[in-house]
Amino acid sequence: MCTISGFMHSVCLIFVLGCGATYTYAQNIPKTIPAEFSHIDSKNAPLYLKPLITTIHQSLTSSLFTEAHYQDDFSLGFDVSIAAMQIPENAKNYTSSIPDIYVNNTKEYQSLTGTGIHNPVTIQQPTIYGGTSTPLFVVGQNQTAKSLASLDGKNIDAILGLPIIQLSLNLPIYSQSKFCAAYYNQGDVSLSFLRVGYNQRIDKLIKGLLHDQTMAIALHGSFNEISMAFGDSIKSHFSSLAIGIHASKKINKSFMIYAGFQWEDIQGGFDGARKKVNGQIDSPYPEVKNNEHLQFNFMSDNAYKMIVGLKAKYGIFDFFTDISLASQTMINSGFSIYFFRDTDFY
Repeated sequence: MCTISGFMHSVCLIFVLGCGATYTYAQNIPKTIPAEFSHIDSKNAPLYLKPLITTIHQSLTSSLFTEAHYQDDFSLGFDVSIAAMQIPENAKNYTSSIPDIYVNNTKEYQSLTGTGIHNPVTIQQPTIYGGTSTPLFVVGQNQTAKSLASLDGKNIDAILGLPIIQLSLNLPIYSQSKFCAAYYNQGDVSLSFLRVGYNQRIDKLIKGLLHDQTMAIALHGSFNEISMAFGDSIKSHFSSLAIGIHASKKINKSFMIYAGFQWEDIQGGFDGARKKVNGQIDSPYPEVKNNEHLQFNFMSDNAYKMIVGLKAKYGIFDFFTDISLASQTMINSGFSIYFFRDTDFY
């Protein structure tokens, strides 16, 4: 994530908040989005950023569970984990839109040109994870010619996700709760993060559901919310929801395997002021030409995730690693430290 700067620093600043950490962003508060992003419109911006939002989305919905063997005892601890994503080729390009005034697919227009060639409605351009963009020279229906440039990508094949640090509370009802929160507010800067999750073992509640005592089944859910504001110039809000089912099987007193499936969704958007200029900007996009705010809703490529992992236990320590089959294949690893836990229940 540290390889992405400029606009991404403004948009994704909130996502690098460590749970429970204090962010002291007191200087160089951004007043507008960087100049290079001032020329992108609200239709293309979410598509250009979609793979990055997917990375953030998948990161936030990771480490929701590492087992289903929740016991009827009390324990308190915390988890630390980080994931790495492999970026697929289809996430490196998107279909860029061209302003309607520069599109005319009528037979009359094709006949007028005498070549049968007409401006395309769309064209493939790189996402933030892609390569070099393709500049266009377009002629509108009013014969106004404009050069149309798109943003280049960062040539990213793999990337680290966001680190997850969260409290973990086991209650004597065969359940586990996850929690993380951070808040910062000073001057024009406001940043907040909230993460809550809940896991409930069900084979202990439904008699006869499982006959194999080395196995367990649980339901899980999680909600994440991140907000930021730099005065009235830049605002953003992001929330994610995940619901699923998972199971685990003991191999021996020290090792177990776990697997799960979950549905995921995101909501949220971005609103950023463009740099003020005198007069109109020479752009084919009306909102850019009129220097309007860049406003768009976040989009993610991922809706479902299948997770398979291995967990090792040593005293109060748990170590885990898992792989997720999702839009961006993800490997997640970390550790947990638990206090006040019966270390012999395995």
